[in-house]
Amino acid sequence: MTLGQWLDIDPSPTQTVHKVLRQGAADGLASADIHEEPTPTAGEGAHQHDVLRVPRVRDQVVTTHTRQPTAASSAPSLSPRASVSARASTNERRSAACLAAKAVSSRTLLVRASMAAMRLLVVGGSWFVGREIVSAAIHRNAEVTVFNRGRSGPVPSGVNFVQGDWENHADLLRLAENGPWDAVLDVAGSVPAIVRDVARALAPVTRRYVFISTISAYRDWPYEPVDEASPLWDGDPDYEPGTRRWDPDAYGPLKVGCEKAIRREFGDDVLTIRPHVVLGPREYVGRLPWWLGRIARGGRVLAPAPADRGFQPVDVRDLAEFTVDRAMRGDAGVFNVAAPVGRDTYGDFLDACAEVTGSSAEFVWADEQWLVKRGVTEWTELPLWRALPTAWSMDTGRAQAAGLRTRPLLETVCDTWAWLQAGGRPIDHERFAEHGIDPEREERLLAEWDRVSSRAPGS
Repeated sequence: MTLGQWLDIDPSPTQTVHKVLRQGAADGLASADIHEEPTPTAGEGAHQHDVLRVPRVRDQVVTTHTRQPTAASSAPSLSPRASVSARASTNERRSAACLAAKAVSSRTLLVRASMAAMRLLVVGGSWFVGREIVSAAIHRNAEVTVFNRGRSGPVPSGVNFVQGDWENHADLLRLAENGPWDAVLDVAGSVPAIVRDVARALAPVTRRYVFISTISAYRDWPYEPVDEASPLWDGDPDYEPGTRRWDPDAYGPLKVGCEKAIRREFGDDVLTIRPHVVLGPREYVGRLPWWLGRIARGGRVLAPAPADRGFQPVDVRDLAEFTVDRAMRGDAGVFNVAAPVGRDTYGDFLDACAEVTGSSAEFVWADEQWLVKRGVTEWTELPLWRALPTAWSMDTGRAQAAGLRTRPLLETVCDTWAWLQAGGRPIDHERFAEHGIDPEREERLLAEWDRVSSRAPGS
């Protein structure tokens, strides 16, 4: 399978895709997400290669590539990034506004200039964030290995695939035999005891650990604005919850436990990415897909006022590009990743959904405190809504200074709708069903709000 087929796009002549010499298995890619089914038999589908063995990669120079010490020699070369409109050529009915948004966000793609590609290991790699990280790494000429259980689809050609279960110690040891790597990118870890074992197995053969954490790691979110120095939840690096079911209350502390487990094994050689809500094609949580479907049906749509409430999700592709760029530059530390504060509003978001679906829906903006009193569940029943202005107040100045670029919100919405219209379906996930208000309940609330608002002074 080619990279273009994997991403459902027509490859652009301006995109340079590095042909990695190791050809992995062309089937059986899956994320190592903790909600998947049990792993296949240990060792099934694995591929062994003759590679350099070193006692500990992070303590010495790895001869698979050359790092240059000077800023001039370490700067990557630039090549034009394929336009977003080219990626969307299969959907000719898109609005001119969507295409305009794409033109605004057309950027260059960082491509590694060195003849020796960086070696990256992606743990996970086919659901959502991991899929885009693999794509971004390939476009940057990295030599990519993907490790997971092989349940959610094929890998693109040019990727070394190692099938296994990260809860199986023998599989982790077998994975380590495929090293060394410049960095491991963990897109799925959320159980500290598992991440601890992964980090411990990979530390001897990996220079740096890149971990996708979450805004939920911050103890005061969503009640206070947060930056990288904000206090975190307590987290136990050895904790085993005994379940793999989604628990929103435990998610933040579990991620912090994972961060601690990684730092214990890798010290300062850790890059931690804490994104806000991530949207875009293949989103499996169901927030943006629900809003698109609801607004496409038209009619009167219950919306949480105020419409000018700030809104700052990050596109999955921007998150992936930033993460891979930082990993390939050898960065460490913590970066918050989201759209800039103040750029977009919740009203902009719903307007974008109406624009791309061609809907004539009427938004009825009901007071959010009234919605809370009526028992409307924040964040899920009306997805992405919290009755707190601080919910969308993540400081991303550090990431922006380091090169984070975020595409227009309209483009994210447009591309997600095009993907759905083309038959795209997200991976089945227990969280998807949590999102969206029942149509009959919405109608009752709209009728109640009509009565309440008609009695308001000046109405």
